[in-house]
Amino acid sequence: MAFDSVLSRATLFYVRRMATTGGANSTLGDESWPADGADRFVADARIDEAALARSRERWLRQQAAEAATLEGICRDLAERGEFVLATTTAGTRHRGRIDMLGEDFLAVRSGGGAVLVPYEGLHTIEVQGTAEPGERLVRRGLTLAEVLTELAQQRPAVRLRCRNGDALVGELRHGGRDLVAVRVGLGGRRTVYVRLSSLAELSVLSG
Repeated sequence: MAFDSVLSRATLFYVRRMATTGGANSTLGDESWPADGADRFVADARIDEAALARSRERWLRQQAAEAATLEGICRDLAERGEFVLATTTAGTRHRGRIDMLGEDFLAVRSGGGAVLVPYEGLHTIEVQGTAEPGERLVRRGLTLAEVLTELAQQRPAVRLRCRNGDALVGELRHGGRDLVAVRVGLGGRRTVYVRLSSLAELSVLSG
């Protein structure tokens, strides 16, 4: 592209010179192209190309920012192994790496274990430094309901937090299409069914 620009400018200059000096057979004499003329044109062309490149880079960054999605940013951070600080709509904060990404949730691996956070329950995600907007398409994977259904087979101890701040600790019994069941109380005498759409996070405590 830079060479084409230089060639175009040099050609235009030559045509103009031909028009003002009377053609190719005219005596150039004192009106000949100065020795440093080509250098100036090359330098000008390079400046123009650099300006165009910067403009194009700004445009691409703007396009990426406008097309950014939270899932795309999370996938970028997960693939780079970045430490993040995830804040849920329940007000809790979890620091660690994004260990898993599903269709509608992410899992943060912290010192206390794995925390499953639905995207709808994710309030903010913070990373050190500058992270470019993630415009990439998210590969579809397991849903939170599918993961909880499989996890329930191990009967782990879990802590649930809802978006309204309510907390619940007990044994995960089973997951359904739009709910999760937890056995709570001494001896597990009560079962609480929690709607997945109200879930802010689920921490796996054991199992």
